[in-house]
Amino acid sequence: KIIKLKVDIINNSWGSSGGPDYAQALINTVLNEYTSLIVASSGNAGTNIANYPAAFEGVMSVTSTSEGSVFSCWATRHETVDIAAPGDNINSAWKNSKYSYNSIGGTSMAAPVVSGAAALIKAANPDLTAPDIRRVLLASARRNPKLKGLAGQNGLQLDLEEAVKRSKQWKGNQS
Repeated sequence: KIIKLKVDIINNSWGSSGGPDYAQALINTVLNEYTSLIVASSGNAGTNIANYPAAFEGVMSVTSTSEGSVFSCWATRHETVDIAAPGDNINSAWKNSKYSYNSIGGTSMAAPVVSGAAALIKAANPDLTAPDIRRVLLASARRNPKLKGLAGQNGLQLDLEEAVKRSKQWKGNQS
């Protein structure tokens, strides 16, 4: 028996350079039937090669910035990347550490920042749909000249404060 759960945001901190044919169909099902926002890390190869599931149509692809809002040199850049978020020197739970955490970097650290921002947007305005949340994130993002061509064509960088502010006033189908 399949149980249909209502999941607003799905974070994917994994990927590979190839996307099987059936995967886009699966993404489409999640987007259309479950109406979830799918966020995915763009990859850490430091190349201009698409990484999946981030490169699939409809997925919000996230790359990483380092201190000073500069592009993380090891992060994947590609035309399918939508937005950048902090992903370098992030403290994360770590099994083999003296303090049970470690400071690590990766687009797998940046994607949950965007997923968390999406959750805060949804909390600020529960009536927003997944497409609305995506639009709020992109419309509120700052254009960062240092990221132009690296985080989408316009170099968009997550602006959490502006996103939450806009989400409270969002009426849907705005751009």
